[in-house]
Amino acid sequence: MTKTTVLTNSRDVAEMFGKQHQHVLRDIDRLVAQRPDLDGRWFRLALVPHPTVSGRIDRSFDLTEHGCTLLVLGWTGPKVLEFKIRHLEGLPPAHAGDAPEGASAPGGVF
Repeated sequence: MTKTTVLTNSRDVAEMFGKQHQHVLRDIDRLVAQRPDLDGRWFRLALVPHPTVSGRIDRSFDLTEHGCTLLVLGWTGPKVLEFKIRHLEGLPPAHAGDAPEGASAPGGVF
């Protein structure tokens, strides 16, 4: 039996947590610089042709669940706090509408 690894893209993570993608890339680059063994394991570089600019290549990363969690643990903010609490409580990640009243929750990240 083959084990499936669930991935999410750094652009989706940026959108879910209200971060600029360039800052997400910066944070991933810093993590990989500190721990090169995570490159290709938890953070997989994805180079994709830009949809409207000919010849331009856009950089992003596909992240495993461990990579996403490691990245997000270094951030702050209400959506990040909800993610951390759910993670620590062993709950599945929040989706739109799953957050307690008065709290906003990220959706679609694992």
